[in-house]
Amino acid sequence: MGILILWTFGLSSTKPSPIVVRPIPTDVAEKMLSLPAMFTRQTVSDCDFSREEKNSIEKIEDQARQRDSLLMDEEFVRIEARAKDIRRGFRLKIKKLEAEIRQLKKDYRLETDMKKKLDLQRQQIMLNRKLDEEESQYRQKSRAVDDEMLELNDTIRASIEAKSNTQTVFTISWSLK
Repeated sequence: MGILILWTFGLSSTKPSPIVVRPIPTDVAEKMLSLPAMFTRQTVSDCDFSREEKNSIEKIEDQARQRDSLLMDEEFVRIEARAKDIRRGFRLKIKKLEAEIRQLKKDYRLETDMKKKLDLQRQQIMLNRKLDEEESQYRQKSRAVDDEMLELNDTIRASIEAKSNTQTVFTISWSLK
């Protein structure tokens, strides 16, 4: 007497897992498939595969956790590196603009010609606008990177908190006479 059960396993918040077949010995499978069979719609009640099923599910969940952990680490490192580059670039631009503005203020104080003073003041106002724009872009890009990190965090949290489910596709019960 033997039983073969085909069932699917999935996690509720992830992509469906591939179909998992409970292993049976090769010689038994060869015998089973070479014998004439009679199909019925009876349910198989005298078998309990709950321990094997639980072990299979735990193995799949462990593999998924390990995969998610590796992907999470790689993705967080990538996002953090990009965020660091973006922030560093904006800070350098901002510091450069602040230095130019300081120099214009110094030149303005030292200038005696009113027309040149007005030109320096206009340049300073334009650089202040540009500085405000760069600071605004810095905050916007920084927030976008933070949002991306939060989205990844939520995705991984959902994966960790996912509930497993199984569904029997079909059951084959046989006996040799």
